[in-house]
Amino acid sequence: MKTEILPADDPLSIARALEILRAGGLVVFPTDTVYGLGSLAFDQAAIESIYAVKGRPLEKAIPILIADAADLDRLARAVTDLARRLASRFWPGPLTLVLPKRADLPAAVSAADGVG
Repeated sequence: MKTEILPADDPLSIARALEILRAGGLVVFPTDTVYGLGSLAFDQAAIESIYAVKGRPLEKAIPILIADAADLDRLARAVTDLARRLASRFWPGPLTLVLPKRADLPAAVSAADGVG
């Protein structure tokens, strides 16, 4: 897949980035502190590409960024009320929650039982 630079001030850039992700591609995006490299959370091959591009060991989990607390159940099991309250209060923002991952989440996301 070729490299594209999408202008941040163009509303169509988000739609194009989503097309790239759905096709199994990777996107680089700004966060509040650094640039991130991302894929869809349920795309095993794309997640493996992140590890390869970064030279990251498979034992080191990668974070999953989500929009809001409503997405927690898609990624984690046994989400506590406290986790939901924290997410609702501080997201979007610099809060990381590490929760037990769902069985259907690709193994490459985390070698352990947690996801965050």
